[in-house]
Amino acid sequence: MNFSQLNRWLGVQLVTATYTIRNTLTQIWIIWILAILVSSVVAYSFVDANWVPSLPGVMPLIVLSAFIALAMSGTTRFVIMPHIMAHFFGIIFICCFSIYTIHSTSFESQILSFAWRLDYWLLALTEGGASTDRLPFVPLILYLIFFVSYITVFIAVKYQSVYSIIPSGFVLIANLTYLPRDAGNWMYLYLIMAGSLLSWLVFVGMYSRWKDEGAIFSKGIRQRFLVAGMTYSLFVVLVGSFLPAIDVGPSVVSEAWNRLRAPIGQLETNFTRVFASLPAKRAMALYSFGSDLPFRGNISLNDDIVMYVDSKLPFYWRARAYNQYNSWGWSTSETVSQPMGTLDPIMASDKFSECPECIHNVTIELKSPTKTLYNSGITLRTSLPGEITYLKRDTDSSQNFVKFESDRVIQPGEKYTIQVYVPEFGFVESFDSENSYPVNVINSYLTLPDNFPPQLSNLAREITKETDNNYEKAILIRDFLRENFKYSQDIPAPPPGKDAVHHFIFSEKTGYSDYFGSSMAVMLRAVDIPSRLAVGYLNSEYDDRNNVYVVRESGAHAWPEAYFSNYGWIPFEPTPGRAVGIIGNPFYSHLEKGQPVNRMDLADLADFAFEDEDLLSSDVSTDEFTPTADYNNIFGSIKETSIILGLLIMTLLVTGSIVFLVIVWRVVFSYPHSVESAYFKLLRLGRLAGIRLRLGETPTEYTNRLSRAIRSSSGYVNLVGDSYGKTTYHRDQNNVKISSADWRTLSKELFALANKNLFRFIRIRNE
Repeated sequence: MNFSQLNRWLGVQLVTATYTIRNTLTQIWIIWILAILVSSVVAYSFVDANWVPSLPGVMPLIVLSAFIALAMSGTTRFVIMPHIMAHFFGIIFICCFSIYTIHSTSFESQILSFAWRLDYWLLALTEGGASTDRLPFVPLILYLIFFVSYITVFIAVKYQSVYSIIPSGFVLIANLTYLPRDAGNWMYLYLIMAGSLLSWLVFVGMYSRWKDEGAIFSKGIRQRFLVAGMTYSLFVVLVGSFLPAIDVGPSVVSEAWNRLRAPIGQLETNFTRVFASLPAKRAMALYSFGSDLPFRGNISLNDDIVMYVDSKLPFYWRARAYNQYNSWGWSTSETVSQPMGTLDPIMASDKFSECPECIHNVTIELKSPTKTLYNSGITLRTSLPGEITYLKRDTDSSQNFVKFESDRVIQPGEKYTIQVYVPEFGFVESFDSENSYPVNVINSYLTLPDNFPPQLSNLAREITKETDNNYEKAILIRDFLRENFKYSQDIPAPPPGKDAVHHFIFSEKTGYSDYFGSSMAVMLRAVDIPSRLAVGYLNSEYDDRNNVYVVRESGAHAWPEAYFSNYGWIPFEPTPGRAVGIIGNPFYSHLEKGQPVNRMDLADLADFAFEDEDLLSSDVSTDEFTPTADYNNIFGSIKETSIILGLLIMTLLVTGSIVFLVIVWRVVFSYPHSVESAYFKLLRLGRLAGIRLRLGETPTEYTNRLSRAIRSSSGYVNLVGDSYGKTTYHRDQNNVKISSADWRTLSKELFALANKNLFRFIRIRNE
């Protein structure tokens, strides 16, 4: 296609679009307006969420996309090229709005800054890494708003299909998933607007069919149908908002939902690194335990229970370890996986049987679905089959493994047992002072990026200059972080292009465990101590009644682990506010005590033999989750609040009954102010009395038949029918005056006849 052909094609498209807009019918304009309202609710839910500091031009963009979609609806057949051109036109406007948010001295510098920052974000998206710049989300959100508005208007206008609300509903639900519960008001407003659009689309379809059949329409039918649709939508929303929520259901339903949502969860995991700059709007899980762990801004953790742990000691519960530090966060080098069967030894060694008190059986009962098998120390084996993942360059897979996962999603209520080895720590001199580490440890856990800030290396050496002992160096770095920096979950994301740890240490000086753990890990590497970052959970509290540790989502945590040749990986706790006295961590100051750690005497494991599988399998409980206990708790709660619940239900029933009676009186029995209204009320009363309008029957024929069923008001019924026929078919403007007394008499007779028919129907059913 040459330039002249393209110019001619664009001219044809412009003429077609102009003709479509100029000849749009009234009912289509109403569809267009309602579709804009539906799209506006979705758009302003993003504005209210404040994902980005500024979101300009939302309403002009919606109107622009709606006009383009309306113009495109006039095409006789679906051709993709006009839609591509329409979206390209919209993207130009979106880029202009986005550039406007950049504060700079000139328009040229704004364009250059926008292009550079967008390119940096795309580089992180395509080649790995993370971005802490929120500017790219301005055009992304604006385009999402443009697309939702465009597709909603186009489908609604072009095809007049109820499926037009699906894209907007999906986007709104996806947005509300990450917002606080009070943001649910947007869903109520959306349901009202979407219900109005759906009811009007149904009317337009019925209207076209009635018109083809030659039906005569009453005055104001469009307005009444539109108001009725909005009223019904509002009623449904009000009833739904007052109904009590039910949080539990059949386990098969929850299992099916968890399996269906698994791909979405994987998608969230993959894109976490490029969404790192977005602030947390509601309490959610902190970690997805994916292959990348980017530094983020503010977070919000809930108190949902993740698992119950039956353990002798309060270990760290590790989900995953990361070995590769980048300025934007942590990632995992190339990995390999291998299957592991039930009770298969992950690491078999004679040294474990030499310390039976160092081996612990831990039973975990999950309360949220996951494939992750949480572990601690050196994991020896588990009661569930799964897959172990470790770095490809590691030869010792058991000690240096990255993660351990079940071969299926473990459902809430299921239990599994892990066997872990946590060594006893000796004197401080037992920790190596020379850099004699295995080759795979040196290659994987000592590297730092080429652009690592030298100020961090200098600081680490300055802190540890008074000792040559690696353990003492780790303690000095840990205490430096705990004593000089503050803990907070409400922090901004690091500036784009800056090293996050350097920004934390020298500028922000406030953060949460990701920043404290990462800082200690990279500073350990700076002084030639192998380290990695582990993520998982800490115990939230101890349940004395059931003798288990309760692990909540608020216990999500990151910590560094340092490698010592005599002991393997040992965790440290540099985060202030978190106890350093957690078992599995060399928390005792050997410099002060000068003696080995005295652990608990575990008499039940004194005769442990590694080959004795009965010791582990006796603790295994793999029964499927039975929700009896949960239902008992629910019924107990209902019993305790039965009075309040009963009063609430009675209030709703009384209110609903009153509203229903008022509506029935208004629609059926109230005094009509026109012949048209009187005739339609006669139809409703006749339907109640068992006398329905037959197919093809005229108003006069129907009222004649209705008058034969009653006595005193037959003449008035015929008068209403004749008057309505003249008014409708002959357009007689001389309206007949309606007698209120006659109407009351007529409505009473028809109501009595309706009751008589009802009792006859009940008697026949009983016989």
